[in-house]
This record gives sequence, structure tokens and C-alpha cells, in this order.
Amino acid sequence: MTRILSFSLTDEEAAELGELGAAMKMGSRSEVVRAALANLRVEKKSLADAKGDTHAMILVVGNRHATDPRLHDLKHQFESSIMTSMHNVIHNQCIEMWLLHDDAKRIAELDTLLRKNRLLTTVKTIVF
Repeated sequence: MTRILSFSLTDEEAAELGELGAAMKMGSRSEVVRAALANLRVEKKSLADAKGDTHAMILVVGNRHATDPRLHDLKHQFESSIMTSMHNVIHNQCIEMWLLHDDAKRIAELDTLLRKNRLLTTVKTIVF
């Protein structure tokens, strides 16, 4: 069964949705949303399936000029979980990569908090 949903996007997000669809040769914006949902489902499933002592890598990307103290605060809040931290700037994008070791629930909590930050353009979590 197919359902019609209504949701809001900024003008920039709506334009990007169309551009992604064209670049990926998808026939509609709905196809782009379904592909994005499939990727999120796989990513969340691996994090949801993790139990107990877990290693993971989180990649965070955001605009260099849109600094957010909440990211700095999160890094300190989870410093006991972060084994390795790497920061670099490429084309005005700040890239943070954290290798984590902690209970799976704590890693999932960090993932959720990062995804709520609208200044970040990318949050990717890989569970090992």
C-alpha cells in the first residue's frame, strides 16, 4: 500500500532533493526519499542490533563557519567513550571522525543527539 505524506523542507532542502533525484537519475522526489529511508534503516538497524560492549565510528560533517558549542559539549560529555578523535577541514567543511568504545546504548544516545543538530550536514555511524 502506498500512502501520501506531507512534510516541510526548507527551500534549500527542497532544491537539493530535486538535484539529488536528477543526479541519481531517479524519476521522482519520492524515490529519493525512499532511497534515503532505506539507507537510514540499514544504519539504524546495525546500531539497534548492537548490544553491550561495542566499537563504532561516527563521522560528523558541518559547515566550518557554522560553529556550534553543542558539538564541543557533546565531545566532552562523551570523552570517556571516544578512543580516537580526528578533525580536518576540507572545502570549508569541518570533518570530525570519532572511534568509540562503550555500551551500545551510550553510542546510540550520542548518535541520536548528533542527528538532532541541524547545523551538521552529515552524521554517519558504523558499528563494528
